[in-house]
Parts: sequence; structure tokens; C-alpha cells
Amino acid sequence: MRAGLLKLIRTIRQQEEGFLSAVDYMLLTTVVVLGSIVGLATLRDAVIQQLGDLSLSLENLQQSYTVNMTFSNGDVNQYGFVDDNAPVDPSGAAPAGISLTEPAESE
Repeated sequence: MRAGLLKLIRTIRQQEEGFLSAVDYMLLTTVVVLGSIVGLATLRDAVIQQLGDLSLSLENLQQSYTVNMTFSNGDVNQYGFVDDNAPVDPSGAAPAGISLTEPAESE
């Protein structure tokens, strides 16, 4: 009788350990999924921020140039283009982001 009782206790213990293990895996999976959602949202915001900063830097790229041409008769001509666009994003301002709420402008 005692051996049968020990066998029953072992069986119950093994079943409970399996159940607790499944609960642990479910809890771990839930934590990982929730952490992934938060991490992906943060990654999305960082990528949008970087793309906004990149677009402003390309918009404010200085494109001025000057070409001096000296001819054999001694004449000197200067050709070029002066880009006078003032920067839209002054230093010290908050980083740029992408805004999708602005209305379209006619060209």
C-alpha cells in the first residue's frame, strides 16, 4: 500500500511540475511579446526621427559654386550660383520629425 501511495504522489508531482512549466513558458512568452511591441514602437519612432533629420539636412544642403575662367588674352570671367536659402532647422532646435498632417501645396 505504501508503494502505491508513493507512486501516486510521484505521479501528481510530475503532473504539477509539467503544469507549472507550461505556465512559466506562457508567462515568459507574454513578457517577450509585450517587450517586443514596445521595442518595435520605439524603433519606429527613432527611424522616423532620423529620416526627418535626413530630409532637413538634404533640404538645407549648400549648393553654391563659383567657376573662374581665365582666357589666353587675359580676360577673367567668373560664373557661379549662390544658394541663399536660409536653414529651416536652426541649431539648438528640437530634432525634426515627419509630419503627415500638413496639407498639400500646389506647384
